[in-house]
Amino acid sequence: MSTYKDIRARFSAEMSKNTELTNQLVEGILPSEKKDKLLELVQRVAKKSKVEKFTELSKFTYENYATELGDIAKVFNTSTGAFILKDWKKYVTEAGELAKSVGEKAESAVYGYAIQNGADPSTSDWGTGQIPGVDIVISGKEIEAKSKKNDAINLMLQTTFFANDPNKFYMFIANTDKKDLIIRTVSAEVLNFLTLGEKIHGEIASSGESETLKQQVIDGLSNLNFEDRIIDSLLNRKQGKYENAFFIGDSGDIKVRFLIFIEPKGKF
Repeated sequence: MSTYKDIRARFSAEMSKNTELTNQLVEGILPSEKKDKLLELVQRVAKKSKVEKFTELSKFTYENYATELGDIAKVFNTSTGAFILKDWKKYVTEAGELAKSVGEKAESAVYGYAIQNGADPSTSDWGTGQIPGVDIVISGKEIEAKSKKNDAINLMLQTTFFANDPNKFYMFIANTDKKDLIIRTVSAEVLNFLTLGEKIHGEIASSGESETLKQQVIDGLSNLNFEDRIIDSLLNRKQGKYENAFFIGDSGDIKVRFLIFIEPKGKF
């Protein structure tokens, strides 16, 4: 099997032939029609529960990103908002059986099912590990998988955020503790727009930077007293009431949270 690094190199060469798509990826500027649809989507999902929102986002992605989804849409049809992968454990690959977490096993089952149902094995991969934020590749399409027990949505992004890329997707895999998986596939571009908001998304799309976002981060960090918190920890003093998070985005919907770990090294 080709490594994903090889796969991505081949697809990058093919993508460069398509000037319109390449410009969209580089500049990230939304056509007005797509932007209008996204603004309408924001209003439509505003009062829904998290699971209902992501079901709607998955359906929206299926309806509006058919070309970008490619074989993902053919294999995992989310026209109703979710795809049910029945008896998922029988699709876990040999390598997946060695995985330590149930989430990784579920990811390998998604890959195994895709290969058995029409995905191109020469441009598909699982457990790539070579590129941050890429867990599965289906016929050249990059997917970051977020798994969760029960029918719930895992939004712990850690160090990578939703990319403003119409050709990258997030697969929210639910019910990993059950016989059948519930899969919702959402465009990274959609998630980027909805979470950052129209203003910040537009600034980044136009210039690659956002002064609004930068100022929000500066303001947020100014309220986090790392110095005293670290000193209190090292001196075993009672911890004061320190802030460990702040919020960013047009509507302040994105939480940036910090944890401090102290690890003795060198002499041990």
